[in-house]
Amino acid sequence: MNISVAITQTVSPANKRWESFLLIAALLLLVMLTGSYAMLFGREDRQQVILDWQLSAYSDLQDTDQAIYNELLVAVNEITFMQQDSLDWPSVDDLRENWLPPFYQDSSWINRGSVNWQFSSGEDRAVYFGNQGQLETQGAYLLILNNEFVGTGEVLVASVWWHPQRMTGLPHSTEDSSLILAGWKEVVPYQGLDERERLSD
Repeated sequence: MNISVAITQTVSPANKRWESFLLIAALLLLVMLTGSYAMLFGREDRQQVILDWQLSAYSDLQDTDQAIYNELLVAVNEITFMQQDSLDWPSVDDLRENWLPPFYQDSSWINRGSVNWQFSSGEDRAVYFGNQGQLETQGAYLLILNNEFVGTGEVLVASVWWHPQRMTGLPHSTEDSSLILAGWKEVVPYQGLDERERLSD
């Protein structure tokens, strides 16, 4: 008769101190590498600097003005394509025919004050001016597009300006200094930090 006896024996590691040391060293190395990567490649959202003659699209414009501003930014791309295709700046009628907000006169245009849009252009500049909105809280708008030469190529530069008086007339000059003296303010676009704050509210 064979009798088997099970014997349990705990085998200790040869050197406990080395295992602990290597684990701590690996963790420290991981923290150092992560910190170095963040310092080299990390992005910091800095507070947006708004000058006296500027407005923040995020915090300074009210609902209607903000909506029209956003539509104007989207319109810049379409206007650019149309201008490159025909070699002429598209008129307000051209933009309406292409159903492009905020120029197209639909229910959204009515809800946003039925703004009256005018157009003027030169060889390298186009100006879309909107005023006479029916909502008391809204202002007047300028979308200015400039073809500027940078290095060996041509670049389209767009800016949006806002005036607190919705009935104000078309400015005599669209140079920055003239607009500022006439009470116009350039609208500074959203930052990523602004959008995160908006979504977290």
